[in-house]
Amino acid sequence: MATMDVRFSGSVPANYEKHLVPLLFRPYAQVMAERAAEFQPGTF
Repeated sequence: MATMDVRFSGSVPANYEKHLVPLLFRPYAQVMAERAAEFQPGTF
């Protein structure tokens, strides 16, 4: 079996923000925005 060396390069926080935050939180943010819009903010 061949071995493969994998090295991480770059900023962990920057990569987390760029790749994982959208993947993990975008669906929830969209639902929350839709629910908030149902309250018609700004009409009070």
